[in-house]
Amino acid sequence: MVRDTRQIETVAKPACVLFLLDWRPVFWSTREEYYRQLCSALSNRGITPILTVSEEIAGDVRQRLEDVGAQVVACSYHAHPWIYWMHIRGVVGHYQVQLAHVRFFDYFTAVSWLCRWSGIRHVFFTEANSGEWNGRGWRAALIRLRTKLMCGPLTKSIGISNFIRGRLIKAGIPAERTCVIYNGVDLQRFHADAAARESIRPQAGAKKDSAVLIFAASLLPWKRPELALRVCATLAARDMDVRLWMAGDGPLRSDLEALARELGISSRVSWLGHQPELTAWYAGADLFLHTAVGEAFGNVLIEAMACGLPVIATASGAVSELVVDGETGCLIAPGPGEIDDLAQAASSVLENRERYAAMSAAAVRQAGRFPLEASVAKILELYAPFLPD
Repeated sequence: MVRDTRQIETVAKPACVLFLLDWRPVFWSTREEYYRQLCSALSNRGITPILTVSEEIAGDVRQRLEDVGAQVVACSYHAHPWIYWMHIRGVVGHYQVQLAHVRFFDYFTAVSWLCRWSGIRHVFFTEANSGEWNGRGWRAALIRLRTKLMCGPLTKSIGISNFIRGRLIKAGIPAERTCVIYNGVDLQRFHADAAARESIRPQAGAKKDSAVLIFAASLLPWKRPELALRVCATLAARDMDVRLWMAGDGPLRSDLEALARELGISSRVSWLGHQPELTAWYAGADLFLHTAVGEAFGNVLIEAMACGLPVIATASGAVSELVVDGETGCLIAPGPGEIDDLAQAASSVLENRERYAAMSAAAVRQAGRFPLEASVAKILELYAPFLPD
């Protein structure tokens, strides 16, 4: 009797890290560079990074990511949850998924459970949504219950600041399953530039000696862009030759333009709209003005400081983790009188050139603590126990 000794040949699946991102990049910024560096590091270790984005992305952005070995797949969880799950299962079928990393979603979605149901053992989640939460009352108790349920599969929840980590813990995620990894900024792009300063100021109606404040944020209620206009009006009422550059767009734009007219400062305000590249505008300004509440991190704060701008900001959210009050700028408690306090802080810095120079130098040094490369390295360190040698 002849025994069948044929061997069944098995082919090992290639290793991969699956990124599930509720994100649609449309131009190249620090965020895209972060993923390029992260994907490059994984590819160099023989691990395929698969970036799942919410919609088709700009061709040049896709190409730069694919050039470092990333696969980019457009699939929307919100539009088609079932198809999204099939996408995750398809990746698991073709690859040995070492881990999944979820970002730009909130932690109430079922994405982490879709990963677990697909057989992915290790799921990471980065929380980067701004907003304050007091964690009190019966509604808060229900939110904690919901958080425990929806975040059950998570190996680790990452806050982009201590402020955000504290909110995760307050929401019911065990402290030992949380950590902080600060965002990083591409410091090669953001730096002081005297030539850019000379060329950009006339484009926005600023004279050589004008005091220029720049505000850069989406024009949304929690960013409180109207405060920037009121600070400008307060400084103008003190006979300061002040200009305000408003970079960003959003649903409040028309109301803000009307407010500028009402305050009599329309000629002092330049509406820059959404700017894919702010480096030259930072270089042309004198101070960075930040008025948000519940800020999760604030990349623009680091970008502005890297360009030598002292920061005048409301002390809310993670801002005090980035801006050193009295050294790299001035922090003002939000509440009654904050507009006058912000205006006074701005004028006190601008009118003392020695203090301004010291703050500008300190701002550059502080920004140097948040390089993009450090953020990438810390993520890779977090991944390390779950990746093949």
